[in-house]
Amino acid sequence: MEKILAGELAAWTGGKLLKGENNAAVVSLSTDSRALKAGDFFVAIKGERFDGHDFVEKLSSAGALGAVVSRESLEVKKLKIALLVSDTTEALKNIAAGYLRKLDRLKVAGISGSNGKTTSKDLLGSILSGSLKTHKPKGSFNNQIGLPLTILETDSSFGALILEYGTNHPGEIASLLKVARPDVAGITNIGMAHIGNFNTRENILKEKWGLLESVKTGGLVALNIDDELLAGKKAGLKNKNCLTFGKNDRADVRAEKIFELPEGGTVFTLVYNGAKEEVKFKLLGLHNISNALCAAALAAGFGLDIKKIAAGLSGFKPVSLHRLAVKEFEGIRIIDDAYNANPDSVKGAIKTLNSLEAKRKFIVLGEMAELGEYARELHEAVGAEAAAAEPDGFFAVGSTGAWYKSGAKRAGLPEDKVRLFSDNEAAKVFLKGCLKRGDVVLIKGSRRAGMEKLVEKLTGE
Repeated sequence: MEKILAGELAAWTGGKLLKGENNAAVVSLSTDSRALKAGDFFVAIKGERFDGHDFVEKLSSAGALGAVVSRESLEVKKLKIALLVSDTTEALKNIAAGYLRKLDRLKVAGISGSNGKTTSKDLLGSILSGSLKTHKPKGSFNNQIGLPLTILETDSSFGALILEYGTNHPGEIASLLKVARPDVAGITNIGMAHIGNFNTRENILKEKWGLLESVKTGGLVALNIDDELLAGKKAGLKNKNCLTFGKNDRADVRAEKIFELPEGGTVFTLVYNGAKEEVKFKLLGLHNISNALCAAALAAGFGLDIKKIAAGLSGFKPVSLHRLAVKEFEGIRIIDDAYNANPDSVKGAIKTLNSLEAKRKFIVLGEMAELGEYARELHEAVGAEAAAAEPDGFFAVGSTGAWYKSGAKRAGLPEDKVRLFSDNEAAKVFLKGCLKRGDVVLIKGSRRAGMEKLVEKLTGE
């Protein structure tokens, strides 16, 4: 982060300087009291289960330079700089927006979608970093706090900033766009993730479509032509440069001659602007080719040619420990996709399992969260999908297991191949006794299911 003057902070947030001079410089900012370093400027965020104001009395002894607060106190006035605002979360977003305006040479790529946005972000980072100094979020730092903090990690030496625009509820992307409008933007797909908060896929599309409409004049939009909802809205993109991507032969950026490798990953031919390049792609799953194409189209918006794009995709190394990562112990392979889950991503993971060679194949699923009134129906549908894969065993962990089992049984999976477990510990004990050398097992679930803990229990990591 480059220095920000206290006067700028006050102007951007509409706040009142309780302490400090306008020309006092802030050079590092933090919202995490646990990681606070001497000289940091602390933003006292108030969340549902925490309040940064509870830490204000300790700021002086921790060596903090100052703080943004929404209520006055004697403790905050002991700091060198103190800024009073009405809402600290909004203040953080306004600070990031003001800071980004100062970095006028930085080009922003925005990515959203029901599935694959974090993978697409990482893939785009792999491509762009070969030509530009590039910054991207850690993990899925894509919310009202994570996105502003990501912006504040940059400085004038960067040429590219990749931002993820996440949403769980209507209106969240619009709020993030007030912080950062992208120069190029893409939506990976419109699926069923968080449908419990949106009711229909059309409402999810409406929420995410704002990202494309917000692209700056002269910028580029990357549109997934394989997604029927997105493709149907293409005509509504007025005054935007649009590159379509997909496996469809009408796509501007497309994949041809796709071959899955027995050891995992794929080889395909990337086609763009009349040229072709082979890509040796290390990520598991055919669905990840769509994410690669999204990243390729966005990279084209930065002016990169097909050779640089293909090289970035071929050189990509997975960042996350729990996104379709293959782990081995005692001759058993685990497909660790425990990072998150929704109906579409689970179906994609099951297809990935089917593509691998193994003596026996097992599926272990935890809850898919935020499905609302559709929860039972969608868990049963995924259970049926699991049954269609004809695994040697289908195991469900947690309270939604009965729904998975119901769908699997109706789809014809024998009952002796389905088991339910109350928690990860019970699942671990059974799997330790069941799995044998040569087996492969898929483990997946939403964040709150904590399926990564099952992976850790099995592998000893």
